[in-house]
Amino acid sequence: MAKPEQPPSPKQGDRQERQSVLCAGAKAGTPEASRLCPHCGTPFEPVSEKHRYCRQKCYLAAYRAANRLRIAAYLAANRGKITKRSAAYFAANRVRIAKRTAAYSARNRDTIAKRHASYYAANRDRIVKQKAGYRAANRDTISRHVASYRAANRDKIAKRRAAYNAANRDKIAKLNAAYRIVNRDKIAEYQAAYRAAHRDIIAKHSAAYNAANRGRIAKRKAAHYAANQARIAKRQAAYCAANRDKIAKYQAAYRAAHRLSKPINKPHYQGRMSSRIR
Repeated sequence: MAKPEQPPSPKQGDRQERQSVLCAGAKAGTPEASRLCPHCGTPFEPVSEKHRYCRQKCYLAAYRAANRLRIAAYLAANRGKITKRSAAYFAANRVRIAKRTAAYSARNRDTIAKRHASYYAANRDRIVKQKAGYRAANRDTISRHVASYRAANRDKIAKRRAAYNAANRDKIAKLNAAYRIVNRDKIAEYQAAYRAAHRDIIAKHSAAYNAANRGRIAKRKAAHYAANQARIAKRQAAYCAANRDKIAKYQAAYRAAHRLSKPINKPHYQGRMSSRIR
């Protein structure tokens, strides 16, 4: 009496699938292999009975996946020891590690960029929170690091900024204009607070700049006046009409202080006085 046919066990099913892949590879003309890698499924020819994985990368990945908790516990228990050992190794092999890293980055530039982009897209919120927490906890350290870097690379930073500004002039102008429109009140408050807190420094800086650039400032003012003469005259006339009493009081106080008997009626002088009042 014939025995009923039993369904294949999981091990038999894996063996049959492996055998079918190997036979298909042999029929396709590929080199004959007797084993499939359990991690990536690549056919390979083992060199010994214990040779189960096609390469070391698959073996390490499978080992880490199977021993994740044990590895995490070991790292947590030996964190200081591992950090010291890694630092010593890095200090002893700094040049070799830098060359190897540069060669790997140059050889796998596109792969690294895609991997970083996919990781950032999948962990955007966590990365933002982590960066904010790090900056809040290490504000002084970051400030010192940035200041030392700027002091050591002043010329390099200036060249890079100049090149970027020259290449993105229109983009920067639009961005600055949009920012000023959205944050007009905030900018005005910041500037007023800065001027109030640094009045002496600003006065000294302005005086030094005016003394060093007297001819340049005069030429620029003359060019501006020549190009905008009609507009300046209209603006001065409108200001004088709107502030007639204020200008009269100021002129009377000026005459009293300088003992002038005749009223000041010169248009160009009134324009100068109105600009002083403003």
